[in-house]
Amino acid sequence: MISVSRSILYIITSIVIFLTAHIVYADEPIESEKPKPVIIIHDPPVKPKIEIEVTEYAPEPMPMPLPDIEETFISPEAHAACIKYGIQYGITPELLMAIIETESEGKPTAYNVSSASGLMQVSVKWHGERIQRLGITNIFDTDQNIHLATDYLAELKDQHGNMELVLMTYNMGYSKASKLYKQGKVSQYARDIIDRSNDLVMLHSSVYNQ
Repeated sequence: MISVSRSILYIITSIVIFLTAHIVYADEPIESEKPKPVIIIHDPPVKPKIEIEVTEYAPEPMPMPLPDIEETFISPEAHAACIKYGIQYGITPELLMAIIETESEGKPTAYNVSSASGLMQVSVKWHGERIQRLGITNIFDTDQNIHLATDYLAELKDQHGNMELVLMTYNMGYSKASKLYKQGKVSQYARDIIDRSNDLVMLHSSVYNQ
């Protein structure tokens, strides 16, 4: 009887062990059924395109060169003033430059005993009304001196027309100038100014046309 009971117990124990082992092994994933890792391949980064905008610029015009100051004997400031007032009053700028060379050798502080002053040797004594009208405050200032003298020359030009008589009047006064001119005489001063003016015109034309 005992042996039968042992046999039955052995059989039951074996069945329990078998069932327990089957459950444990069943919960474990089969090696072949494990999920495979997913490999994601990204495209290589694309470099952005750099667009360069090219702007074409028209070349700036070259400034008109000033003539060689050693050839004109006056400063760049005086040269510029002669052009400015020559155009304003309708007088050849080179004529003004020639007067400056002759009267003062381009020295703005030039002065003589007859009170003629500055680059173009104009007199405060004889041009009081003109000085006031033009607002001249410094007779030795380059721009103001040339302005005053050019205004006077323009007035003489309107009165007499002929540039030889104008220059003679500018240099020696109308009374003496008109007397000589009526005799068919032209002063050396007027001749020299006109000749030098023509030379400067040719000089400047050659420089500007280079």
